[in-house]
Amino acid sequence: MLPIRDIQVRWTRPWAMYLLIAAIVSVFVYQVQLRYEVADVIIAWGVTPHRFWLAVQQPSWPDTGLMALTIVTAMFLHSGYLHLGGNILYLHVFGERVEAHLGHIHFMLAYLGAGICGSMVHIFVHASDTVPMIGASGAIAGVLGIYVVLFPAERVTTLFPALVVLTFVELPAVVFVAIWAAQQALNGYMLLAEGLGTRDVAWMAHIGGFVWGLLHGGWLRLRGYGKRPQISDVPRSVQ
Repeated sequence: MLPIRDIQVRWTRPWAMYLLIAAIVSVFVYQVQLRYEVADVIIAWGVTPHRFWLAVQQPSWPDTGLMALTIVTAMFLHSGYLHLGGNILYLHVFGERVEAHLGHIHFMLAYLGAGICGSMVHIFVHASDTVPMIGASGAIAGVLGIYVVLFPAERVTTLFPALVVLTFVELPAVVFVAIWAAQQALNGYMLLAEGLGTRDVAWMAHIGGFVWGLLHGGWLRLRGYGKRPQISDVPRSVQ
């Protein structure tokens, strides 16, 4: 399934989301220009669990500081056009509504927090892994978690494979995200329990970021977020 857009009224400009997309695309353009040298950048700035634990067990300021920094820098690296395009699509569809209700700074912090949480779950589960993990999927999974808690009934236009035909359908957000989460959980289980599933996808980072998003969304819900803006709340330029 591919989300195309959610059915909503645009209340504000999602400047934080635009900034994140611009940064991600800029880094990817830089990666493309490096050609064969891009592997060195991924090794240096991706999250490698084995290197992370070595830095923790034998702490020295340069190595430990670098390993801590890679938890953030890895979010802005991508492995190819499909990886980049899929992440930007999900961020664009679900991020705008979340940012409109949280505000620019809160949204940015929530996004980074989800990405850090996803990376840490991956590091704990795959402690001996020597392959760098890159991508914004853990952070974006956190945005999905917040979205589904705050706006479970909102409808998402989805490109859905019906047998051999692709068709557009409108699904409640809770249904779309539930199917997405089930896919992540199934692949994560097969990889851990039976050694099956796709090894080159960081399923546990997706799950970690998503759970963080659910918890953060629940906290926001208790504080009254997720309510539809009143007419008086709409900026004058929109009325």
